Amino acid sequence: IQNPNPLEVVDQICECQYIASSSLHGIIISDAYKVPSVWIQLSDKIVGGKFKFHDYLESIQSELVNPVIVNSDLFSESLIDKCKVRPIKVDLDLLLDSFPQQYK
Repeated sequence: IQNPNPLEVVDQICECQYIASSSLHGIIISDAYKVPSVWIQLSDKIVGGKFKFHDYLESIQSELVNPVIVNSDLFSESLIDKCKVRPIKVDLDLLLDSFPQQYK
C-alpha cells in the first residue's frame, strides 16, 4: 500500500476479509481490528529480518511463526487457509509501568 494517509490505510485494511502482508504494520493493524491475516515473504530482503515480527508476536503472547513464502505455486486459497486472527494479550499495567513517570 502506497497511500500516505495512515487513517485511509486502516480503513482499507478493515474493509478486507483477509490480509496477506509482508509488512509488520499490516499484521499489527489486522490484529488490532481482528481481520484474519497471514505474514508473507515476497523476497529475502526483509529489513530487520524475522526479529521484528517475532518480537511483536512475543509481545502479544502469540505463537511464533515464520512467513509463508509466496511463489508461483501458491494459490490465494492456500493463503486464506493460513489466515487467522491473533488475540492481542497485553498486560496494560505492565506496559504503563514501563513508561517513565514524566510520560504517565
